[in-house]
Amino acid sequence: LKIPLPSAASRFAAYKISKRQDEDISSVCCAFNINIEDNFVREIKMAYGGMAGTPIRASKTEQLLVDQPWTQESIDQALDCLQSEFTPFTDWRASATYRSQVCANLLQRFFNEEFNDQ
Repeated sequence: LKIPLPSAASRFAAYKISKRQDEDISSVCCAFNINIEDNFVREIKMAYGGMAGTPIRASKTEQLLVDQPWTQESIDQALDCLQSEFTPFTDWRASATYRSQVCANLLQRFFNEEFNDQ
């Protein structure tokens, strides 16, 4: 198994939403890995848990963001795409509506944290 080291342009973040942070199954979790060059998205990977029976990539949203500027306008378009990409389920941890909203909010959070770092 080979795991390449991230480049200097790479940013990574992972988030877990659950009732308890330790030893609890998440309602929604996600991980983002993005390469930004000259304020343009060159590569992005977005994976979500809790949005389907198994963890899944947001491949349509990834494709939408590649070669776009890393701006709020691009994120707004991605949020619309993301909302239609998954059909979350309802269980005792969270409703489908809650999961869908949290999914979008976590992408916005990632953007806000990365945008403020630049």
